[in-house]
Amino acid sequence: MNTKAFIIFLIVSLAVAAVIVLVYAKKHPNPYFRPKKGEVFMMSIFMSLLAVTASFIASQAFNNDFDLQKAKEREEQAKKGYTTGGESPGSSSSGNDPAPAPKVDDTLPPFLQEE
Repeated sequence: MNTKAFIIFLIVSLAVAAVIVLVYAKKHPNPYFRPKKGEVFMMSIFMSLLAVTASFIASQAFNNDFDLQKAKEREEQAKKGYTTGGESPGSSSSGNDPAPAPKVDDTLPPFLQEE
């Protein structure tokens, strides 16, 4: 993870979230109709969680440890249809043949059968 980008995005997004919460807290001129303290606290928690998530996703977009060779290898493996790991459960040992489908019992349970 690119820590510098994450911190920059986090500071910016938390500042925007703080402004949104302040506008939300003072949104009505009559104090009787303004949101209560608990509601403003809940909004601040939600906005901070949203800010952390958004800054993490944005910092991943600027991640610079991308290896083109590994990406090409993964693409080729995906085209072949198998991974370098062991055999998947249920696969046959004769290669890439698909496993047979399980047999399905299509009889109805006794309480649904018509008499």
